[in-house]
Amino acid sequence: MRFGSNKILTGLALAALALASLALSHQDQEKATEIGTSSCADCHGDMVATMAKASHGRLGVHELDPDRMCEACHGPGSVHGDSEGETPIAHRFKGDAAESDVNATCVRCHVGGETMGWPASSHAQSGVLCIEWHNVKAPLQSRDVFSQAELCASCHADQKALFEMPSHHPLSEGKMACNDCHNPHGSEEMMLRADNVNDLCFSCHADKEGPFLYEHEPVRENCLLCHDAKGAVTNNLLKANEAVLCLRCHAGHEDVHPRLNSPQQRAAYMTKCTRCHGQIHGSDLPGFVGPSRFIR
Repeated sequence: MRFGSNKILTGLALAALALASLALSHQDQEKATEIGTSSCADCHGDMVATMAKASHGRLGVHELDPDRMCEACHGPGSVHGDSEGETPIAHRFKGDAAESDVNATCVRCHVGGETMGWPASSHAQSGVLCIEWHNVKAPLQSRDVFSQAELCASCHADQKALFEMPSHHPLSEGKMACNDCHNPHGSEEMMLRADNVNDLCFSCHADKEGPFLYEHEPVRENCLLCHDAKGAVTNNLLKANEAVLCLRCHAGHEDVHPRLNSPQQRAAYMTKCTRCHGQIHGSDLPGFVGPSRFIR
């Protein structure tokens, strides 16, 4: 029993020493001054050389003042250098300090444009760290849509699976990337790169936007009422086959058109609405009887 008590007391003592060390380290860091990248290179030569080739290392502020390349993000390094590394640098970006330190450091510079909505984004609220997805020391590269899709799929596997459906946007083929539609740093609606779903869809599918004299209400309201944007079993990214999809809103025909003579025509009449109603997104021409039925 006494042996167990001694172990507990020893553990508490070590924890207290660790906390005291951290407190002293924090006090020391408040007095730290900048020592310049050349001093950092004395111990971290390879890392400094790599950083100099990266986009962050080549930014104008660093090119104008290259001796701040390391300390612009990591903070003043005099205490760290004088202790020969025993005292951690102010901003380490790893270990327990990462979650509270990394993103706060990044948003000091990345405060506008696409990153403006980051603090309120679902990624930020979920504790996603910038360095989990960005390698700030990586050399300048061209855009790689495949690696980006794989990165997103590491969390959003269910969404990635939709792009393997028979009808899908060409993400798997490398013709588009996740951030063509989504801003991973946050926006007001579904992290979209537009104010709403329709504005985003019409940025590519402008022919479906209109304006039309005779509008189809679901088209005006929300494209996702009929389509699954990522992928679907049915053609044209539809959420269900014709006429199942159409019958969700429309009562359908009570009988077969008298001029349809062949079985094939009658089958199409009851199962393939767009065989007749081809301008389903809207039309400027009236129907044969009354208002437009999106026939032409």
